[in-house]
Amino acid sequence: MPSTLIEAACTERRPRHELTGRKMLECQPLQYKIRVLKFDKECDSFKEQEETISLVCVPVLQVLFIFF
Repeated sequence: MPSTLIEAACTERRPRHELTGRKMLECQPLQYKIRVLKFDKECDSFKEQEETISLVCVPVLQVLFIFF
């Protein structure tokens, strides 16, 4: 329980240039851990577990390393 968990999926790796200008951004999912109840292997009782789901995709500033 809950019976359904809805997750976000990043459809674009990079945001559109019109939105970011000259900044180097990359889309990454923001994840959240949630406790759920699942049936055990014999389907006799519920067992508490932790699931990780993606809530939203956020633009993250890329950091470029330049080595000389």
